[in-house]
Amino acid sequence: GDEDQIPSLMSKYLLQLALCDEWYRVFIKEKRVGLGICVAGVYYLAMINLLVTSAMINGPATVLMVPSLVAIIVSGWMNVVIYWNREQRRRGRTRNTNPTFLI
Repeated sequence: GDEDQIPSLMSKYLLQLALCDEWYRVFIKEKRVGLGICVAGVYYLAMINLLVTSAMINGPATVLMVPSLVAIIVSGWMNVVIYWNREQRRRGRTRNTNPTFLI
């Protein structure tokens, strides 16, 4: 029954909560964008796992967690875009020594 799945649900919740805290530390505090992408990916998978387990217990309550999933997708995409822009800028500096190209 549902009582058998509650410990599993709680452990999955704690895992995604720990990954959320880790993503905040890595991306916001340390500004390590590349590592932030990896953490966001694992965080996304942990959230999907939590949502699947939650849906087995109470489907309507799971819908309330969907905005969190959307936030993970947006923040993960933000990491990717920032990383991509930094890489493009770094490559542009090594190819073009003229400072007008950096503006």
